Amino acid sequence: MSEVISLGTLVEHPVWGRGKAVEVSSAHVVVHFPSLAGSEQGPRRKLQVGTEQLSVSAVQSDPELD
Repeated sequence: MSEVISLGTLVEHPVWGRGKAVEVSSAHVVVHFPSLAGSEQGPRRKLQVGTEQLSVSAVQSDPELD
């Protein structure tokens, strides 16, 4: 991932779909994924900054995430 993810950025994950960055630090980003809302662990996942699994979404507006 070469793009910078900042607070509020919409991102894409190959399995979990579109999500929104809700916390960002130098090492990690916490992303809210609506597709995981019903999961036992909840809809948020903490991922390492720079992970290959995340990319900035081409779409930066989503009614479910705005």
